[in-house]
Amino acid sequence: VPAPIGDPIRFLKRSKGIFEAHQWALTLQAGASLVAPHATWERVHIYLDVSKPEELLEFAREREWPVGDDGRLVLLKPYYRDSVWHGTRTADGLPVVSDLQLVLDLWNYPLRGREQAEHLIASQHLLG
Repeated sequence: VPAPIGDPIRFLKRSKGIFEAHQWALTLQAGASLVAPHATWERVHIYLDVSKPEELLEFAREREWPVGDDGRLVLLKPYYRDSVWHGTRTADGLPVVSDLQLVLDLWNYPLRGREQAEHLIASQHLLG
């Protein structure tokens, strides 16, 4: 579900109150920017704990968010019910998925994802 957000960094700072009714966590470049900043980014990807993908649209409609053509906010339903939440931690006051989940999500992401994943691996000493 894409929605307009304006400046992504400002959006992150005010996002706590927006999502607090659900379990949620940042992923991809926005999440990585809080734990191992490296690549530039413009989109905020957020896992939101919902049962069905349709609930993401409902969440956006409840907030009267029009669908954004720029796709700068992307709400994601976790593929697996529990694993995405394993190891979630707080960074700069915001929930972020685990380093392992970040690497998995970033690895094939087309906008400097692999580069960011490799930086995260190196900076967090994940492989040894």
